[in-house]
Amino acid sequence: MDAGLGLTYTVTRGKNKNQVRNLVMNALAGVRGTHKRAIRAAATKALVDAAMSTGSEWRLTDSDKVFATQAKAAKDYCRTTFGGDWWASDKANRLSEGMEAAFQGVAKATDVGVVRNMNGAKVVAIARKAGAPDSVHKGRGATVRSTDWCLDNPDVVMPFLN
Repeated sequence: MDAGLGLTYTVTRGKNKNQVRNLVMNALAGVRGTHKRAIRAAATKALVDAAMSTGSEWRLTDSDKVFATQAKAAKDYCRTTFGGDWWASDKANRLSEGMEAAFQGVAKATDVGVVRNMNGAKVVAIARKAGAPDSVHKGRGATVRSTDWCLDNPDVVMPFLN
């Protein structure tokens, strides 16, 4: 055990290049960081899934991303529009523009193809409301059948998408 703690590691790249560190502690820090990122990603996915299940998700025009809050959507808008350092100048106005770009709920459809990116339960509900036969929107595989039916019947489905 003592021999392992005596091993060192020299950083080969990045801002800490040529820095000498304890090998075991450096490895533990790497594992800890990976674990924290995985936990954070799972928590974010849970928030987005919960928002989608209640229909309170936030979206941006021309983006397939879904957000749990308006603030997250606005910040993503700012990052994609103004770059990674969007906050460095005129932060309040840029964030305000992002808040206006975000909208809540299902994307406004201009093409029936948006059903491919929708939650399966929503596609089945749209197919049912649009008048699809029971064999389409009931039973195992209903999501796939409902998606196909919606794509095959765009004129019937479009009023239910907006």
